[in-house]
Amino acid sequence: MKPSLPNSPAKLVLVALFGGFISAAAFLPTFPFHHFRPGSVAPLFGFFAILGMLAAGFYLAIQAESKIRDGIAGERWTASQLLPLRRVFQRRFITPITFALLAVGLILALMDMHHSQRVWPFILLSQSLNRIFAALKEPRPSTPPPNTSTYALIQSDHWGQR
Repeated sequence: MKPSLPNSPAKLVLVALFGGFISAAAFLPTFPFHHFRPGSVAPLFGFFAILGMLAAGFYLAIQAESKIRDGIAGERWTASQLLPLRRVFQRRFITPITFALLAVGLILALMDMHHSQRVWPFILLSQSLNRIFAALKEPRPSTPPPNTSTYALIQSDHWGQR
C-alpha cells in the first residue's frame, strides 16, 4: 500500500522540505572507514545507509513537489490558499538563501579538500529550495499557436537577383 501525502499545499511544502533535509542529512555523518579492519562489513553498511537516506529523501521531495505542481495546474487550491506560500518562497528570499548555502559549501570545499562530502548537504538544500520555488510558481497562461492560414504569402519580383 502506497502511503498518501497530505492535500494541503502548506503541508506538501513541509514534506518536500523534510525530504530535502533527509537527503542532505545523508552526507552529514562521516564514517571513519580507515579504522575498520579489512573484510569488515561496516563500510558497506554505511554506504547503504547513506544511499537509503538519499533515496528516501529524494522520493519524498519529488512526490510532494509533483503533487504541488499537479494541484496548481489542476486548480485544486485557490489563489488565497497559495498566496502565503508564494510570499515566503519569493525570489527575493530564496535567491540569497540558495547563494548563501552554495557559498558555505564552496568555502567548506576550499578549506578541507579531503572531506568533499561536507559540500553536498548545502548543495542539496539549495536545490531543494529552488525546486519548491519552481513548483509554487504561477503557471503561465497557455496561448494558442498563431493561425498561419491567415498570413499572406511572401512574394517578390526580385527573387534570385543580386
